[in-house]
Amino acid sequence: MKQEVSLCDSLTGFVIPIQMPDGRKLNVAIEEVIDPSFCKIIKGEGLLDKERNIRGDLIITFHIHFPKKLLPIQRDLLQLALRLPQELTNANNIQTRLLSTAMKLPPNLAETERQKVEAVNNLLVKRDEQPPPE
Repeated sequence: MKQEVSLCDSLTGFVIPIQMPDGRKLNVAIEEVIDPSFCKIIKGEGLLDKERNIRGDLIITFHIHFPKKLLPIQRDLLQLALRLPQELTNANNIQTRLLSTAMKLPPNLAETERQKVEAVNNLLVKRDEQPPPE
């Protein structure tokens, strides 16, 4: 089985609803990051071998749709998300919370307002940084 998937879903996960030949509906959660060579194997959900009365495995391959172009803000946000230093992945870290807040700014926010929010975020980050040892 071949599944079409967006680049966003291939990176963040999704659920595939599959209508099985016997009438069942199977919802397969994909939580892994998917690359073009990835395949998901669902044991015992493939075609039925009538002679032995057992099911084979369902093998799902993926075709990832890449966007034709990105807006500058999309490119900036992707770079920000994919290049985060390891210390920012801790959910308790103030910088993580600030970045997630900044990323939720409305798209129609004026550039001057966006700069003000970023300036406040930078000040808060500096406030929370550990002082150098004396």
